[in-house]
Amino acid sequence: GLVPMTRVCLFSDDRTLQTLLSSTLGREFHISQVADEDEMDQLLSSAEFDVMLVDLNSHHENVKERIEYARGVCGVEPPCVILADDALRSTANELVEMGANGYCRRPPAIRDLRNALRRAHESSSLKTRLQTVERQLEVVTGCDRMIGVSPQMQRVYRLVRSVTDLNVSVLITGQSGTGKELIARAIHNLGAHSKRPFVAVPCGAIP
Repeated sequence: GLVPMTRVCLFSDDRTLQTLLSSTLGREFHISQVADEDEMDQLLSSAEFDVMLVDLNSHHENVKERIEYARGVCGVEPPCVILADDALRSTANELVEMGANGYCRRPPAIRDLRNALRRAHESSSLKTRLQTVERQLEVVTGCDRMIGVSPQMQRVYRLVRSVTDLNVSVLITGQSGTGKELIARAIHNLGAHSKRPFVAVPCGAIP
């Protein structure tokens, strides 16, 4: 099958790195390079890449600032992989303990870097999927665990509880994306038929 492309944002002021990595990492990776913290912050807020590759070895006077910046982005999304030479190995290890997804020696052994970037992207994707499933479970396992707390949602929960044990058909109306199927699942899971399967039929697909 097709390998999904991993979008990597390389935070480095070494202009040769992007060319080197783009030509050696392969088509699985798209490398964008940023040298400036403000530009990096803009990209972070736009969520246009999957993994950060933070190069600690910047021009001599910027090393401390680069390390401080790396401390601030460790352990948040998107995941970050640290690139550092042997002189900064202890700092790189400290960043991994703080939540960075990996560390590669500089200059990078391409296979090691490829594996570190893959692992970072995969663990981030798994975390996102897990959060989605957890949110869905919160909604379907009981009204008292649904996320909404507004008076309107409280009214919805009361309505759900009032019909769970009735042997009647229930029509749920609302715009697309408002969670009608989640409400239907909550009614099913809280009712007498909860041990039986919940079957969702996409009526729009039936001619």
